[in-house]
This record gives sequence, structure tokens and C-alpha cells, in this order.
Amino acid sequence: MWLLRLMADRGLALLDAGSLLVVIEERGELRVAAASGAGTPRLRIVPVQGSALGTLYLAGKPVALDRPRGQEAAWLHELGLEARSVLVEPLSMEGQGGGLIIALRTDGGFRGPDRDALSAFATSVAQRLAAERSVEIERLRYGMEARERERTRWAREIHDESIQGIGALRDLSTALWAASIRWAPPRPVKSCRRRACGATARFATFVPAPSAAPWPPSPAIASSSVACPPWRFRSSPS
Repeated sequence: MWLLRLMADRGLALLDAGSLLVVIEERGELRVAAASGAGTPRLRIVPVQGSALGTLYLAGKPVALDRPRGQEAAWLHELGLEARSVLVEPLSMEGQGGGLIIALRTDGGFRGPDRDALSAFATSVAQRLAAERSVEIERLRYGMEARERERTRWAREIHDESIQGIGALRDLSTALWAASIRWAPPRPVKSCRRRACGATARFATFVPAPSAAPWPPSPAIASSSVACPPWRFRSSPS
């Protein structure tokens, strides 16, 4: 993430350190999300459980090491790093996981003001990450709402066009019957009208009721439930 790389460069300059790492916990793994300075970690992803770095992370406490060796340097060896002096500050993001800020020096030790500066820097990183994630969540929510509005618009157009087409077919068959009112309409006209009326009634059942629909019903939808007028056949002239 570009933001973390930028923050790592700022932290490196702030502490005048040789290397600075930003480690983020994601789905049971610790990832070196950004590294600045001379030291390059050999591993960038380690599991939280069963690793020396994971043990350091789960402790959740600031750590200051001078000439680390033995067990306290196990996580450094795990990452493939060497340091004369080390500062570690937990990174807490309130329900969004956590991480570590690790500062390393190979030619000298850290002092008390450096620890305070790293603590303030870790707080700043956590706040920036929380703000960035909030913006991302808002962007995703807006995208979902926009897609839902688009689906609703397409559904409305499909319903309106389909019902209007079927209604036009019904009206056409009715007009054909009215034009041949002196005799019984031919069988194809009767069949066409019967099917159009039935299809209109069936399709209307898929349209929400006006009270539940998210839009005002169109005239075609509103009139789709009107029953077709009954046939009044007359005998053909002899």
C-alpha cells in the first residue's frame, strides 16, 4: 500500500533509524506491508501461531532491545535481519486487526525520546489506516447502492416493456373482435386474445403491489389486472 510505504519513510526519518518495518496482521498472518531503509526482510509473511514474530505480536507490549541475542533475537533471525538496537511498538486499530512498527539500528542504540517518538508515530499510523479503511468501506457501500439502483432501473424497464407489449397484443385482438362484431371472430383471433389476457394477468403477479413497489406503477402495470371484456359473439350472416 502506497500509504504505508510513505509512512515508513516518514518514520525512518523521524527516528533516524537504519531500517523501519510496518507489519500488519491479516487473517492469521503477519505481513511486512512496508519496509524502508537498508534492511530488507528475507520473509515478508509469517503465521501468527507458531512463529517467533507471532509470539512478539501476541504479547502486545512495546519492546526495546540492545544487542539482542538468543531467544529475544529469534524473530530477527526469522526475518533474516540483524540489528544492534531494536524498538518495537504495537499497532492497534480497534476491531480492524493490529500490527507492529519495528525500528532497527546497526550502529548505535535508541534513547528514551526515540521510544516516545515511535509510540506517537504508531498512533498516527493506526489513525491513518483506520481513516483509509473507513473511506474504502464507504466507497464499497456506495458502489453496492449504485449497482442496486441500476438493477432496479433495469427491472422496472423490463417489466414495463413486457407488460406494455402484452397489453398492446391484447388491445389489438380486442380491436379485431370489435371490427368483426357482426359475426363470430375467427378462431386465431379468439386464441390470440385469450392468450394475451392470460399472459398479462400472469405477468402482473411478478410486479410488486403499488404500496410495496419502490416506484409509482406505470399505466400499463396499473391496468394489467383489469379483466378482458367478455366475448359477445354474433352469428355470421346467412
